[in-house]
Amino acid sequence: MDDVQYGLASGYRIAVLERGDAWLWRLTTPAGRDAGGFAPDEGSARRCAAFAAFTISALERASARRV
Repeated sequence: MDDVQYGLASGYRIAVLERGDAWLWRLTTPAGRDAGGFAPDEGSARRCAAFAAFTISALERASARRV
């Protein structure tokens, strides 16, 4: 299956790829950081990536406030 790309309003990019028995999700932040993992199906992969984007964004905001 082809690479499925999703863009989030905050500038994060999510790619979801089928890899045999699992789905690979990759997240790229606007700053160029990458995160990724595996999930059992496409929907779970999208949710994992979206949760990772939310979490990374929250951590970056919290870090910026503590300067």
